[in-house]
Amino acid sequence: MRENRIDHKKRIDIIKGDFSKRSIFYDDYIVKVVPYHREMLEAFTDNIPFSTDTPIRIIELGCGTGLATQSILKKYPNARLKCLDMSLDMLNLAKKRFKAFPNIEFILTDYSKFKFQEECDAVVSFLSLMYLANDRTRKSVFKKAYDMLTSKGVFVSGEMNISRNKHFQEVYMEKWIQHMRKSYSDDFIQSEVLEKAKIHGSPAVLADEIRYLKKIGFNQVEIAWKYYGFSVYEAIK
Repeated sequence: MRENRIDHKKRIDIIKGDFSKRSIFYDDYIVKVVPYHREMLEAFTDNIPFSTDTPIRIIELGCGTGLATQSILKKYPNARLKCLDMSLDMLNLAKKRFKAFPNIEFILTDYSKFKFQEECDAVVSFLSLMYLANDRTRKSVFKKAYDMLTSKGVFVSGEMNISRNKHFQEVYMEKWIQHMRKSYSDDFIQSEVLEKAKIHGSPAVLADEIRYLKKIGFNQVEIAWKYYGFSVYEAIK
């Protein structure tokens, strides 16, 4: 289903408001919500396939407070990053975190609507694509990534996924909730995570994402890491 402009604006405003409230404690919150967050982030960073000292050009979609950005810079200190996010509060925290890094540009924007004008070596997204409204928008973002990548450039994503299989999806949810219960009450999980997730976006089926990427033209797509409903994958142009 195509999202109209009014619905899109309303959903984006809700996301901005919720992330504004979460921004101060987001770094702690995301670790408590996402199982094996550290391992997932490590797999995400490790699968950017360039020499660590190369001045690669990276565009990060949905940088948030800069957790993934920090991991990228730790491994690729000479990288030049353009970091996009729709939340001003999140972006301000990221700017503060990297105020000593002249090789980062921050842009306040909805990247699903942003018009990219330059080439880059890598497009990356960590826990961001799940906030897209539907697969139509997801395909559009994949196509934008493909078009702006140089030859042999790479798209790397760390995401939450769903399954069409009822049993598999129930297991995904059970494992996710088990992790969150280590830190949060069932009431908090239901109201602040699960209910808001339904409004914020629409996670995709991983097999569908891989198929979309191949159909667009990526030569090789690999799943680098997976834990039930969470995955890291890479697509090489």
